[in-house]
Amino acid sequence: MKPPTHWMHADELRRRYPRVEVNPRALFVDEGDVLTSAGTAAGIDLCLHIVRRDFGAAVAAEVGRRMVVAPQREVRPGAVRVARPAGPGPGQRARPGAGVGDRAAARARPPSRSWAEQAG
Repeated sequence: MKPPTHWMHADELRRRYPRVEVNPRALFVDEGDVLTSAGTAAGIDLCLHIVRRDFGAAVAAEVGRRMVVAPQREVRPGAVRVARPAGPGPGQRARPGAGVGDRAAARARPPSRSWAEQAG
């Protein structure tokens, strides 16, 4: 993985971890099991990317509107690195992090309250 970092911290990250290939140009990186972002705004971009990947562009657009941010920023080439193609649409695969709610003793959301239905 070539982790992104805020451009102001790239040199320090390289100095502290010389074997890490730092990518200060990327906003975020999606390596499948590991996702990381460069800074605060890039973290929001990454969150919207996860929503888009898991629930589709329409849901990501609605979340972006509610947050008053662009659902997907115009970015320069190389600013976003997704190491694998986006998965199937909603309901066609398990969500990443499934089971996290069980560990947190949280109630599972019934299918009738899914994001896609609420945003659709």
